Amino acid sequence: MPVTLRVTYADGRKTDLRLPAETWIRQSATVIPVARGRVTRAELDPDHRLPDRDRTNNVARAAN
Repeated sequence: MPVTLRVTYADGRKTDLRLPAETWIRQSATVIPVARGRVTRAELDPDHRLPDRDRTNNVARAAN
């Protein structure tokens, strides 16, 4: 199933990217290009549309 990736930047803007299932199926790593700027947070499925037993691993924050 496709999933939304919400990217938050230091200036407060947010961008939603729709990622197809092929993004993570059969690949050990994936590079996803995003707009220029300092990314402070990335979150998978921010609107909770997919069933997920453990949502604690859906957010990555930038190291300070």
